Amino acid sequence: MLNRNKGDEGGPAETHSGRAHFVFLRGHPHFPGAIAAREAEERKNMCNVLFVCSQNKLRSPTAEQVFASWPDIEVSSAGTNNDAENPLSAEEIGWADIIFVMEKAHRSKVQAKFRSALKGKRLICLDIPDDYAFMDPALVQLLKTKVPQHL
Repeated sequence: MLNRNKGDEGGPAETHSGRAHFVFLRGHPHFPGAIAAREAEERKNMCNVLFVCSQNKLRSPTAEQVFASWPDIEVSSAGTNNDAENPLSAEEIGWADIIFVMEKAHRSKVQAKFRSALKGKRLICLDIPDDYAFMDPALVQLLKTKVPQHL
């Protein structure tokens, strides 16, 4: 026996032999396909931003924290040194749309090690020396002055 009930809101639409079948409307905002499509559209509009310094202890983590709540960007940070907190990888370069390095030496290291992965990427040197502590207010202000013009 087949019973038909309204299933407009994702509830049981029909039962057959005691088993419920669910009907979801494609246009419904909670439809799994609609959610996935909305998330894909949001990701398409997102810009992935990678901040790089030497050890990934002071400058790049500060930048990551400063810009973490900015709209329409995803942020991460890494270090060029092998013993960095988060050593820079080809995977991170591939993920990033824009890569900010703190010094020219970082730009040179990134270009030398990841040249092929940098194709189509923006690599920007901020010229911020290693003179600041983590979340130093002067560093935060410098980042807020230099970074947004490139986003």
